Amino acid sequence: MAGKDPSDGASAFLAAFLARDFDAVRATLAPDVEFRFVTPNKVKDLVGPDEVLNHLKLWFGSGERRAVQSGVEATPPGRSRVWYNLEVRPQPVTKDPRWHRIEQQVYVSAGPGPIKSLGLLCTGFMPVA
Repeated sequence: MAGKDPSDGASAFLAAFLARDFDAVRATLAPDVEFRFVTPNKVKDLVGPDEVLNHLKLWFGSGERRAVQSGVEATPPGRSRVWYNLEVRPQPVTKDPRWHRIEQQVYVSAGPGPIKSLGLLCTGFMPVA
């Protein structure tokens, strides 16, 4: 019997994230999910759904947001790439009221069951001209 397609978990993660349904995001994650993110100013390694949700909520939990593009695609076996370009305002860290664009690539490891790891690469928040 074939294992679960990792893009199923990645698609569920993306749909919940874009809907800002953080309970549904949590439901896609393993209790010991490993979360590594790289932003222009930071590299962090964290463990657990609470850590994932704390950062997603900080970056995208409030303010206005509009999706520009998003998608999921299979990568090497056992992984999927989730990507999105969003525009948000105000900028969530500095509170700059202008629209800012951000792109994130999230490499998701999953098998049967919930997502086991997320590797996130971020452009940072860039003002929209």
